[in-house]
Amino acid sequence: MRQAKDALATIVEDMEKEGDTLPPSIEDDAIPDYDQSTYHDPRVLLVPVETAGRALRVNISLNEGLLARIDDVSKRTGLSRSALLARGARMLIATELSS
Repeated sequence: MRQAKDALATIVEDMEKEGDTLPPSIEDDAIPDYDQSTYHDPRVLLVPVETAGRALRVNISLNEGLLARIDDVSKRTGLSRSALLARGARMLIATELSS
């Protein structure tokens, strides 16, 4: 289930970046209508996924040395502080989900 959630989240992020329309969501416990005869012993798994939402302002506390390093890397990479922290969080989440 963890790998499915991670894979689906990656696909949804890519679709959103490319401006693709996401398919409609399926309500809890609803099984999509598809031709099961084309599959051998089909199984259905509903996988929850978070889609992009609006940016929220949050207040966090960080060690000033770490914050200085974050700001240095964000300047060198051309990313905003928020974008750098979000990217790092996504990388950590992907690593945790794959282990």
